[in-house]
Amino acid sequence: MTVKLPPRRLWTAGSQAAQQPASRPAPVYKCPLCNDAGWVIDPTRDLSNRSGNAVPCICNTRAAEKRQERLLAMGGQRGDESTVRLADLRRGPYNEQAIAAAEKLIAAGHGALTLTGLPGRGKSRLLHALVNEMRDRGVETQYTLTTVLLDYLRAAFDPEHEAREFDARWQALIDIPVLCIDELDEYTATDWATIRFKMLLDFRWRDLSSKITAFAVNLKPGQTLEQTRLPEKVVSRISDGRGRIVAVYGSDFRMQNQKSGVR
Repeated sequence: MTVKLPPRRLWTAGSQAAQQPASRPAPVYKCPLCNDAGWVIDPTRDLSNRSGNAVPCICNTRAAEKRQERLLAMGGQRGDESTVRLADLRRGPYNEQAIAAAEKLIAAGHGALTLTGLPGRGKSRLLHALVNEMRDRGVETQYTLTTVLLDYLRAAFDPEHEAREFDARWQALIDIPVLCIDELDEYTATDWATIRFKMLLDFRWRDLSSKITAFAVNLKPGQTLEQTRLPEKVVSRISDGRGRIVAVYGSDFRMQNQKSGVR
């Protein structure tokens, strides 16, 4: 019985190349300077400081400028609110823990903090100080009220706005390095607001290792976050242990000095 063997194939460089998987196309970057990393290396920068020689790319700077333009539509600080610093705050046993928590947050450059207490105890002023201290460090910041924030998002649904305006505003709130939201208890618990606010917190909480998110909530003596108008899911996120909740006590600063501008 004769067995026929298959013909032998001669090895050639071309035959081997044909068996190799096709090479992947080179990635296409929006920014050729940093390859979409947002940072570039400055060889002339002094390496003795802790920041190293990485500097924001021009594309990163432009994105920050566009973000600030959109957030300006939401408003923010007024009058002397943009001038107060931690050193300007009146300190005492009633707020020393809250100020220490803010100082720790500023030093770390990331994390979450919720201030609670009666109105007029200096919670808002501490938020303003936190915002201003971070701005002094060259970090983008945004202070707003809960009602203003939700109105800012709702307004993007106006037919006069571009179709993508809501997405742009939403992304600006997610991306801003420091976001301080005051009067959280003034929350309007509609289905739309609940979904959006919970989503915003989820996004901010994912980036607690690189961003700062802070709140102020008015609470009566003995009242808990669960007893406010805040939805259960929002309270659960704030209370999950990843951020600090600190009470501010003391007398009403507004009654002591009507001209102090304390909220």
